[in-house]
Amino acid sequence: MSNKNQDITANEKNVELTEKALRIVNSIEKDVYKFTEELFPEVKIPEDCDLLTYATIAKNHLELNKLLNRRSSPEEIQSVTVKSRQPLKTVIGEKDFDGNPFALLIRDRLRDEVNRRKQAPAKELKRESSKFPEVIPAQTSEEIKYGLRAITDGKTLQNWTRSPFETACIYAVPGAPFEIKLSTIDDTETHETLEAIIKEFSSPVAALFCQFIFNSVLIHERAHLEIDSLIRELGLEVRTTADRQKHRGRVFGWIELLSRLGCFGERYKPYYDSFTKKTEKIYSKGRYIYLGDPYFTDKQLLNKERIPTAQTIIAGDWAEQYRGNRKVLQDIGNIRRLAGLPVEQGRGEWALSIALTLLQYWREESASAVIGTVGNDKKPTPRFKKLITRRKLLYTFQPTKFAVDKILKRQNAKRDTLDFWDGAFELLNEREFFAYKGKSKFEKESDLPLRNWQNAWLDEELDIRPRSEARENVFEMIKSVEAAKKRRRKSVS
Repeated sequence: MSNKNQDITANEKNVELTEKALRIVNSIEKDVYKFTEELFPEVKIPEDCDLLTYATIAKNHLELNKLLNRRSSPEEIQSVTVKSRQPLKTVIGEKDFDGNPFALLIRDRLRDEVNRRKQAPAKELKRESSKFPEVIPAQTSEEIKYGLRAITDGKTLQNWTRSPFETACIYAVPGAPFEIKLSTIDDTETHETLEAIIKEFSSPVAALFCQFIFNSVLIHERAHLEIDSLIRELGLEVRTTADRQKHRGRVFGWIELLSRLGCFGERYKPYYDSFTKKTEKIYSKGRYIYLGDPYFTDKQLLNKERIPTAQTIIAGDWAEQYRGNRKVLQDIGNIRRLAGLPVEQGRGEWALSIALTLLQYWREESASAVIGTVGNDKKPTPRFKKLITRRKLLYTFQPTKFAVDKILKRQNAKRDTLDFWDGAFELLNEREFFAYKGKSKFEKESDLPLRNWQNAWLDEELDIRPRSEARENVFEMIKSVEAAKKRRRKSVS
C-alpha cells in the first residue's frame, strides 16, 4: 500500500475515532472536542484520571478558548489544582508541558475508551444500574430548593432573565441568597434556545425527578441510571411503545436540563461545625451534576439514536463537599409516596405541587415546632408555629399544565378550584402523606366571598401536619433542638 493510501486510511480512522468519541462523551463542552483533533506526543494517563474533572478545570479555570489559540506556559498549567487539591503536575508528571496536557489527556482517554468498546462485547460494557433505596428523602437545602423552583417556574419564565454578559439565562427570586444559571453546551445555542428548553421541560414531575437524581448522586457519587428504570420509579404510565418513547425523551431531557443548571451564591446563615468548633460560610458556585458516559446498545449505535439506554451521572461539588452531612444537606420524608400521582389530571398535578411544598415547609419550620396531639386517640403529631397559606402551597413549585392562575379565571372557577384542591388532598391522604388538615373557612362554593374570592382563598392560613416518615423526621429535629437547648443551659450554669 502506498504512503498516500496509508495516510488516507489513517485519516479515515482518526475521523471515525473522533466521531465515536463524541458520541460516547457527548456531555462535555464542544470546545473540549477540539482536543481530539490535536496532535501531541504520547503521555501516560493515570488510571484514576477523571475525564470530566479535567474538562471542567480546563473550561472554568484556564479559559479554554484562550488556551486553544496559544501555547500555555508550564508555570500556568502546573498551578492548576484538581478536585483532590493536588497540583496537576503531581498527577501527570513533569514532562510533556511543551504541549497542552489537557489535550493529551482528553484525546488519549477518548481514544482508549473507543478502542476498549470496539474490542469488548456489548454486555461487558453495561454497568450495574445504581439502585434507589426503599425510602428516598426529599432534599430540602436552599441550593436544591431554588434549583427546583427554577424548573417549575420555567413554563412562564417567571423570575428568569437573560444574562447580558454571556449566552445564559439566570433565575433569581428577589431576596433569595442563590441564583440559578442555565448554560449552553453548544456555540450555536442562543438565549431563545435556552428559554425554549426550560419551557419545554418545566413541570412538577421534573422537580420530583430531580429529587431522585439528587439522592442518587448523594448515595453513589457516580450513578449509572437506566432510562426505563427511572420511568418506572416515577410511576409514569406506559401503555404503548409510543408512550415509552415519549417518556424516554422526557426523562433524558430532564437529565440534560439538570446537567446544564448551576447554583451560585452564599447562604445567609453560616454553618457551625461541631467537630472543628468553627463557623464557616457555605458557598455554591457550580453545576448540580455532570454527565458521564452514556450507554447505547449496538442497535442504538447503528440507528444513531440520541437517547441512550442508560446514563452515568456524576455529583457536582456541592454534593462532594457535604455528602452525608444532614446539617448542611437537609432532607425529610419519602418522595416514593409521590410517584405515580395522576399528573395528567388537575388534582394529580396539584397534589404533587402541594406535597413538594409541604415537605419543604415541614423541614424549614421543624426547628420551631412542638409535639402536640390530634384526633380522638390523641396521637402525637408535630404542631408548627407558623402556618402555611394556599398561595405558598400552590406557587412554590407551581403546576404547569393546570396552572393556578388559569384555573382561577375559568368560567366555573370556584367549582373547579375546590374540586382540584379537595381531589389533591384525597390523593395525598391515600398515600398516608399527611396526618391532619385543619378546618377551612372555605369548604364549599357558598363559603367563598362574592368579590376578590381568589385572594381570600389563597391567603387563608392552614394547619397541615405530616405523617409517616416526614413526621418521624420532624420529631427527630424537635428532640435535637431540645437537647441543644439543654446543653446550652448547662454550659451557662
